[in-house]
Amino acid sequence: RVGNDRSQRIMARVFVNCVDQYVGKNISKVFAESVVGKTLDEVQEDEEGSEVDGANSAKSYYRVVGTLKDPNAVKPAWVEEIVSNSNRDELLEILMSCDVIVYDIDQGLDDVDEAGWAVEALHSQLDVIKEQKVFICLSTVMTWARSKPLDPEDPDIPFTEDDYRKRKPHPNFKRHIAVEKQVIKLGKTNKSKFCSYVVASGLTYGRGENIFHFLFKAAWLGEAETLNVFGNGQNVVPMIHIKDLASVLLNVADGRPKTRYLVAVDGGQLSLEEAVKTISTGLGTGKVKFIPREDALLDKNLSQKDFDHLLVNLRMESAFVKDNMQIDWIGETGLVDNIDVVIQEFKETRGLLPVRICVLGPPAVGKTTFAEKLCRHFKVHHVKVMDVIREMIRQMERSAARADAEDLDDDDDAQAQKDKEYLELLKESQENNDGRYEDQYVINFFRKKLKSMPCQNQGFVLDGYPKTYEQAKDLFSSKKFKN
Repeated sequence: RVGNDRSQRIMARVFVNCVDQYVGKNISKVFAESVVGKTLDEVQEDEEGSEVDGANSAKSYYRVVGTLKDPNAVKPAWVEEIVSNSNRDELLEILMSCDVIVYDIDQGLDDVDEAGWAVEALHSQLDVIKEQKVFICLSTVMTWARSKPLDPEDPDIPFTEDDYRKRKPHPNFKRHIAVEKQVIKLGKTNKSKFCSYVVASGLTYGRGENIFHFLFKAAWLGEAETLNVFGNGQNVVPMIHIKDLASVLLNVADGRPKTRYLVAVDGGQLSLEEAVKTISTGLGTGKVKFIPREDALLDKNLSQKDFDHLLVNLRMESAFVKDNMQIDWIGETGLVDNIDVVIQEFKETRGLLPVRICVLGPPAVGKTTFAEKLCRHFKVHHVKVMDVIREMIRQMERSAARADAEDLDDDDDAQAQKDKEYLELLKESQENNDGRYEDQYVINFFRKKLKSMPCQNQGFVLDGYPKTYEQAKDLFSSKKFKN
């Protein structure tokens, strides 16, 4: 039971479908880690300007039960019980034992149909329901994809929850909107026993990634210099961090607002180009490539459903969520402003910790052979002294050659002049040291190399360098070399 009287609050049971999938896994985890009614406590704290006395509040956490999309998947540790959805009588029995039921209908058409059955089945039990049940249909902004602009003369006006009756779905999401309407309708019959909500979610990101995973993966691997943008990339893609989405659902479960249709998106309102470029800059080269829409599905990593999502063009705003819910936002302002956090989550969730190895030894003992084997095994980058020096000098020579060009902006011109002067210092140092470069220059080259995205992402094997303690101390000085 979730109520406003904290002293009477008991542990609540919540059902989440597909707890082995990205959305269900993250949502169920947030519920399992949340105190029942905590968002109500936060509202009262804000209103009263003081903290709640812990002695008057019995801390009870949500108990999670759910289904698996893959019957062979392992039950997440925080999920109390897994129920099979193959036997609907048993599934209904479990649903009836829950206080809150969350159905994500953006997994597949089977889940759309199951959610439609579930809300009908629960509604048919009104006579025997004693405590109010909350049914939350987690839907998608794709049910808005063909909506006409609110003002044809100003197409940038965002849609909000108030406009939900005007929404028009993408052709591939007509069954989704039918279930949305079904959920809203059945929740009006007897609200004291059965209240229902629809939450239209933007494209989710964070915690290891889902629809954007193929972009994060391509940038992290660095196998291609650019990331693909489909079409002209100017379509606005509604998005939300997966933990923020879970917080919205938690607020609905705790507070049971009067508004029954909610939009869950962040404030970024990014174009597809901006989103892809942000990922490319954070994990790769920063470069993107525009490809025709019709060529997008040639990418084996992209499904038709993901293609439809990525090409949606909608400006949306979570007006009710922002004004009425207590959310400790991860990505309130969008992906661009929070990309560092999202990248760190991607690496940690996927176990992508860089491998860093240094191979040292006297001449002719096989350092390079051993280093090459390590690189092949761990799929990391082989860093050799002469290769690093040649690569850095080539980069500076290309930059310095543009020093006298007239079409450079101020930043490029300053960098070109700086590289030109640095090359002159290198030449002078080489002449004064029998053709060798001084340690300070070699260390600077290595520091730039090791800070490159490929080395930061996958890691590296240093082959025969640094040779001395002083070189190593200077190269990895905490003031000059982070991470």
